[in-house]
Amino acid sequence: MTQTEALKLALGALEEACEIIGRAWAWRDEKGRPAITYIKEALAQPEQEYDWKDLYEKEKRRSAMWLAKYEEVAGPAPKAYPLAQPEQEPVTIWYMRDNHTFKKLSADVSIALIEIEQEFNEGYTYGMLCSKREGFPNVHASGEKKRLEFFAECKKVFEEWLPSTTPPQRKPLTWERVLEIGLECANDHSRLPYEVKVARAIEAAHGIKE
Repeated sequence: MTQTEALKLALGALEEACEIIGRAWAWRDEKGRPAITYIKEALAQPEQEYDWKDLYEKEKRRSAMWLAKYEEVAGPAPKAYPLAQPEQEPVTIWYMRDNHTFKKLSADVSIALIEIEQEFNEGYTYGMLCSKREGFPNVHASGEKKRLEFFAECKKVFEEWLPSTTPPQRKPLTWERVLEIGLECANDHSRLPYEVKVARAIEAAHGIKE
C-alpha cells in the first residue's frame, strides 16, 4: 500500500467517524476537522518523483567514502567471495526405443553400455539417447550394421555426461611415515625392516602402488 492510498483510507475512516460521533457530541469541528484538513492538504500535494539513478550514484559514492575510512583505520577490507553454487543432480540418460518406449540407463558407464547392447539384441536398433538436461546431445542409432559406431558414440557421451565412477588412486605411505609408524608400534626395533615389508605387502594387497 502506498502512502497516498493509506492517507485516502484514513481520510474516509475519519470522516465517517466524525459524522457519526458528531451527532452526539459537538467535537467534530474542534478535533476531527483539523485532521481531515491536514490529510486533504497532503493529498493535494503532487507526489514526489525520485531520480533513482542519481540516488544510486550518491549511495555508491557514500559507500566508497566509508570503505576508504574503514581501510585507513583497519587496513584492507576482506574480499567478498561468491556463494558456492548448489551441486546439480546427476544427469539421467534414457534410451528411447524404436516404439517410443524408454529404458532408463545406469549411471555407470560400463553398465550403461551393456544395457544399450541388450536393447540392440532385443531388436531396438533405431533408438536414440536422450536426457532432460539442457545441452545433452541426442545420439541416434542407425540399425544393426552401424552397431559399433553407435556404441562408440554412446561411450563418448556417457564418459562426458555421467559422473566418474573411478575411485581416486591412493598413494603408498612415504618411507619416513612407514618408519614412524613402525617405531611407534614395534616392541623390538630390530624387527623394524620386517615390519616395513609387512606394511608394503598390505599396501600392495589393497592395490596401493606407485
